[in-house]
Amino acid sequence: DSGPFGAAAAAAGDGVYVVERAPFRAPGVYPLVFTVRAGDATDLLHGLLEVPPQVDETASRTRSAGPWALASGGLVAAGVAGWAWKRRNRPQQGA
Repeated sequence: DSGPFGAAAAAAGDGVYVVERAPFRAPGVYPLVFTVRAGDATDLLHGLLEVPPQVDETASRTRSAGPWALASGGLVAAGVAGWAWKRRNRPQQGA
């Protein structure tokens, strides 16, 4: 979720999730809230996405998402997946 925008991410590989209609094309800082569910456990992760202004609009139209954008998205997804796995496999307290 980010402000009025909300979407469910779809699994796109091992620890990679994609949101098809994200409205983050304009430069700015976007607050993000990830809702993570693993079994019966649910938690919220907060973060910020910073989209820098384009230096050369022509260059930005001729390239797709760069390796840094893909790597950072993968890193966030891997972190969320690792956190969920760790939380799910934690021994139950009081059982």
